[in-house]
Amino acid sequence: MRAIATAKALAWKPGTIVINSVSAIDSVMAAAVARAGADFVAGAVSSGYLKNPTNPAYAKDPWVRQYRRLVAKYGPAGLDANNGNTYYGVAKAYDIVKTLYLAGKNPTRQSLMNATLKMNWINPYAIKGVKIKTGKLDHFPISQMRLVRYGNGSWTEFGPLIKGR
Repeated sequence: MRAIATAKALAWKPGTIVINSVSAIDSVMAAAVARAGADFVAGAVSSGYLKNPTNPAYAKDPWVRQYRRLVAKYGPAGLDANNGNTYYGVAKAYDIVKTLYLAGKNPTRQSLMNATLKMNWINPYAIKGVKIKTGKLDHFPISQMRLVRYGNGSWTEFGPLIKGR
């Protein structure tokens, strides 16, 4: 977010600020807003494949609600359920559990490696339409995403589902 603060200090306003998807979480953007102001970062664009738990559009989503219940019940005191990294961790845990089931009752390193090549499901924490899928020639489980735009303290999806590679 230093680049955003520097751009603001230099009075340079690019047409569109593009944020790396790893930094496209509300807590990082809150830091950018604190340094450069909400008007400067409003409209920033990134990519995403997971639902945003702070987006009002997902307030009644059953999986986002389950996520909030899990964090409240099992998370350490003070854990922020609005933190995108926490949500990411729960979403990835879902995939790990599914992969472990594919590895069998007595998983070995080899059975787990084989299972990672047979991933084929919908992660309910992901944006609608995003599939988790691998194969012998495709080791990258996530190939779809949507563009997201920052405004009013949250990221919102726009446009169609697109290929991520």
